[in-house]
Amino acid sequence: MKNFKHIFFVVALSMFFNFQHLFAQSQTQFEEINSIWNSFIASWEKLDASACASFYWEDAVNVPPQLPENSGKYAIEAFYKDLFSQHQSSKYIHKTHDLVTYDDHLIETGEFVVDWLTIDGNQWQYKARTMVYWKKNTEGFWKIKYLIFNEAP
Repeated sequence: MKNFKHIFFVVALSMFFNFQHLFAQSQTQFEEINSIWNSFIASWEKLDASACASFYWEDAVNVPPQLPENSGKYAIEAFYKDLFSQHQSSKYIHKTHDLVTYDDHLIETGEFVVDWLTIDGNQWQYKARTMVYWKKNTEGFWKIKYLIFNEAP
């Protein structure tokens, strides 16, 4: 019985440290993704379509609701240019709910809210839920491979 208690203690301790490692790794990735979103938001609020598109892979896909999908970085940039051309300013808030990691791949679920001011001075708000597939590039930086969003209920 003493051996069983000893083995149980060793296994429990091993699981605890493995959990601690996974938690620390998850926390680091959460901080990395939030840092990237903060940089993206800075570009967004400057209405800089080219800078926003730079967060995507060359062959990325952006899928907005009720609009054609944007395949490739140039199409994504054109989508942002068209969107920004209709507005004089915006305030963007992003919240990550969950991250699931697979080596150099990451799935994020979250949401965002954008408060817009149109060219003619009207204010409006857009709320959306997101699913983002991130992939690290050869330099080890996370970039968006797929971004799918829809209007929040």
